[in-house]
Amino acid sequence: LMTPTFTPRDNPYGPPPIYVGALGPRLTRATAQFADGLLVMPFGSKRFLQEATLPAVRDGLAAAGRDQRELAIVPEIIVSAGDDHDAARRLLAFYGSTPAYRPVLEVHGWGDLQPELNALSKQGRWQEMG
Repeated sequence: LMTPTFTPRDNPYGPPPIYVGALGPRLTRATAQFADGLLVMPFGSKRFLQEATLPAVRDGLAAAGRDQRELAIVPEIIVSAGDDHDAARRLLAFYGSTPAYRPVLEVHGWGDLQPELNALSKQGRWQEMG
């Protein structure tokens, strides 16, 4: 049931594109399979992109029979400009404390850092995490 108030009018530009932020292999694959664009999470690395993200993208595109040109891949990055990088370090430590981001650390052999950072975050020791 769609009342007239909420029925979308014809849009001369077509439907808006759907971009999804994904990190894990299943959501990344599904994004490549169904969405218009992938927002690559800013807590990552070139190595993680090549070894984890792009293989999942290729799998999703293949499953849908889509060409790579049909999916926009938008990298999000963290930039620290100037001389004081403490805020960027704290932001990276926050991401690193999150269990969902452990695979990024593991690609580099730093997986054991994630539970350490997580414990510090639960203790409210944000300044020390960076």
